[in-house]
Amino acid sequence: MKIKDKIKKEKLQNYISLLKKYKQNVNIIGTTDRTELKSIIEDSIITIEGQKKVLDIGTGAGIPGVLIKLSNPKISISFLDKSRKKMNILRHILYSLNIQYDNLFIGKAGKYADTFSSTFDIILSRGMGDVKYVLKKAKPFLKKNGTIYLWKPSNYSTNEIDKKKYEIKNITSFKKKECKIVKLDF
Repeated sequence: MKIKDKIKKEKLQNYISLLKKYKQNVNIIGTTDRTELKSIIEDSIITIEGQKKVLDIGTGAGIPGVLIKLSNPKISISFLDKSRKKMNILRHILYSLNIQYDNLFIGKAGKYADTFSSTFDIILSRGMGDVKYVLKKAKPFLKKNGTIYLWKPSNYSTNEIDKKKYEIKNITSFKKKECKIVKLDF
């Protein structure tokens, strides 16, 4: 699927420019290489049906949340990251691209887990770390029958995920160009 099929080219170009600009001072993304950025962006886009409440946990520069919001405008999106610098940059990016969002949570996930318990239909996590760690941090935010999407290396095996321990109903995965997206249905 081509980027232009999902996202307006102008907003995408502006987003890439902003990522490159802020990468000079803060490590908001691992690369500024245009080809690598294009691959990361293409791999981050998934379709979300309906008006879902979505949380991008460990968001950094807003990947994948910003891209998913651009390609699924009906969703309500919130972002969480422990870095104030990264979240201030993300706030500017969202403003510059005229992207509506619900919340920007700055701090550790546990700080917000009680207040926003069982709030989100979908949780996104790209590059936040080990699956056990992500589930521990993300699951309190998830509504009953919710879904967590994890972006993992393309050779990642879902066999290490303990369905019973985490009360996961179904695990599916699909390969993108440079990664594997693991979908956990609770």
